[in-house]
Amino acid sequence: MHKFMTSEALEANLNFDSPDHQYKVPQKRITDMGHLQKFQSSATCMDLVMFIVECQKAVKTTKMTETELPERLQPFYAYIEKLDLWLDEIPPIEQPMRFGNKAFRTWLDRVKENVDADMKEIMTAANPQFSQTDRAIAEMKEYLIDSFGSYERIDYGTGHELNFYVFLYCLCKINVCNVNDYKPLINKIF
Repeated sequence: MHKFMTSEALEANLNFDSPDHQYKVPQKRITDMGHLQKFQSSATCMDLVMFIVECQKAVKTTKMTETELPERLQPFYAYIEKLDLWLDEIPPIEQPMRFGNKAFRTWLDRVKENVDADMKEIMTAANPQFSQTDRAIAEMKEYLIDSFGSYERIDYGTGHELNFYVFLYCLCKINVCNVNDYKPLINKIF
């Protein structure tokens, strides 16, 4: 049930910084086994898998504590720290704990309210020359928001982690971040 970019948007020769590039809000397209099989044999899937492999290679035998965080990625790291502070500001609700705590929805509402400005700060710091930030945010913010868990079910799983990875992938795909950022993106941000 993951969202993914259209195969047209993933073509290596596209200029994502062009005003002609069409950014689109992602839609759920993998809803059954047939869709999953089609995705698994697509260029999009191969590109995502290769991104995962290249990030893994970038961090192999490295230590998170010894990884430098470039100044241009500092706002991204600060964003993650801010989200953590919001957890302290929004305490759990007293409730039976069979399911997730409903305070999560309050926290995620705050994330959603601020996501456009937060992403703009992250993207502008990472690559100030990228001119299509506002348009790209409309497409990419869905991956970021979905990476924190399900608003309806109040749960979290590997699909949510994958959404965060897809968000990192998109930042690199549109050249806001690049191959030199793989190690700090994984060791410091992820």
